[in-house]
Amino acid sequence: MGFNQENILDANVLFRFMATLSYDMRPLSYQQVWGPPNHPEFSNNSVKQALDQLSIELTIVERMDESALWEKLRGKELMVREEKFRMNVHDWKDRGSVDHARGLKELAVKVKGIAELLKNLRSTGNIEAVYKAVDSIFGFGPALTSKTILFIVRCLGIGLAGIDPKNLRIVADGLLNELVMERRAKRLEAKGVDIQSLVGKMTELGDPLAIELLYLLDSERDFKDLLAHVS
Repeated sequence: MGFNQENILDANVLFRFMATLSYDMRPLSYQQVWGPPNHPEFSNNSVKQALDQLSIELTIVERMDESALWEKLRGKELMVREEKFRMNVHDWKDRGSVDHARGLKELAVKVKGIAELLKNLRSTGNIEAVYKAVDSIFGFGPALTSKTILFIVRCLGIGLAGIDPKNLRIVADGLLNELVMERRAKRLEAKGVDIQSLVGKMTELGDPLAIELLYLLDSERDFKDLLAHVS
């Protein structure tokens, strides 16, 4: 199933999207989370395909108790850099673990409300309510909450026209908590770039979420080109 502007506000589709995104953290890469067709190197070894194979869908998760869901997820493994990764618990060596069964159950309870908030976003402009609703789901937090909003609101354009750019600063700040973004921001700061001032300038120009540009800095030339424009 593809995710697009036409189907993302359907609660069943939104659940599948957010369920997949909920795994987008170390040790998994973005590429392994989403897999084919854009990342064929992870064919039959991606989060999205694993959730498809397990039939992790809204109507099914709604009917399951958390322990049954935990066991269902435990039975599926991915290979991550030659190590087994179980789908039920996400272990962080330095930050404890994330229980995905609990997170998916909370998502199943809250996703219809989130879909309604997104549907009304163009008229209400209330991105803070969307942020709080997503952030309240176990396992999300600022980085995943902001990535959720980035993809749905900025990339797919859901409700974007109705939002005051100043109110998107919380989302931009959340993106800077993501590991890759944080590392690249620190690298720019070491060169004298004030990241908060940069986000402020982007906000004045109407698009603070353009800070996602840091995701695209894949080479030394990319960094030099950006520094030439912001220094």
